[in-house]
Amino acid sequence: VYVEESCHLAPGDVIVIERNSLLPCDALLINGGCIVNESMLTGESIPVTKTPLPKTDNTEPWKVHSVHDYKRHVLFCGTQVIQTKAADHVKAIVLRTGFNTAKGDLVRSILYPKPVNYKLFRDALIFLCSLIGLSMIGMVYAVCVFALDGTGTLTEDGLDLWGIVPSNEYRFQEIISITENTSLVWCPLLGVMASCHSLIFLDGTVQGDPLDLKMFEFTCWEIDASSNQYQESMETMVVKPVPEAKKVDIEGIVILQQFPFSSGLQRMSVVTQILNGDEYAIYMKGAPEMVASFCKPDTGNLK
Repeated sequence: VYVEESCHLAPGDVIVIERNSLLPCDALLINGGCIVNESMLTGESIPVTKTPLPKTDNTEPWKVHSVHDYKRHVLFCGTQVIQTKAADHVKAIVLRTGFNTAKGDLVRSILYPKPVNYKLFRDALIFLCSLIGLSMIGMVYAVCVFALDGTGTLTEDGLDLWGIVPSNEYRFQEIISITENTSLVWCPLLGVMASCHSLIFLDGTVQGDPLDLKMFEFTCWEIDASSNQYQESMETMVVKPVPEAKKVDIEGIVILQQFPFSSGLQRMSVVTQILNGDEYAIYMKGAPEMVASFCKPDTGNLK
């Protein structure tokens, strides 16, 4: 059935997810892919990619073998589906309805908050004042350090790319400073910057994580939206160099499969193919110690 009101659904029903629809229940994605807006629940304005539950012979509950990533298979009640992609229909199984959903639990906690133990009020007030004192000291210290050094964080507004430090033969190479005329030649470093990200092309613009977006803009490549509208796989994407990328001698890269970043795994990876060619490559990025564990010590390439 197609998505209906929550009162017409029960756990175990199979529903069809349509674009620009508002989900009336929590559902487990079993076919196709979705991009949803979960800002109503989490406050995050970045679109979230949902992938179907992998088909496996494992007899354990799906939450157990999905570990920390099980939420990327679940469509939560109240979120808006902004894009769908599948060979036939995007289908999901109803998990929870009404007050049993993530949205219902949030509303229930607001309407019926748990009673406060007033016997601990004085101790809680003392503890809170102590935390405020410590935070004020930390804030003053941070302001002094930032004022003296002039650096920010990777999540602050106005993020920009200063330079790139490639590595080769067990050591870092010279810094490549970013200028208006900077253009990288074709190499694995350029390949991973152009393809290993979670950006999407939506409503005529490239959207996604600001750090990924800034890195992708530097490559002077673009997402070819016209080649994606007939693809069956949600992860399939084509990126191509723009005319400003003067030192690139390939037509583009086809992202065949994307494995989104996982905080539990501390990495993300993509399987790619040279456009109109027979050369395949796997790119990975993440925490330095995690990426290093997947590399061959003598070459620095992935095992």
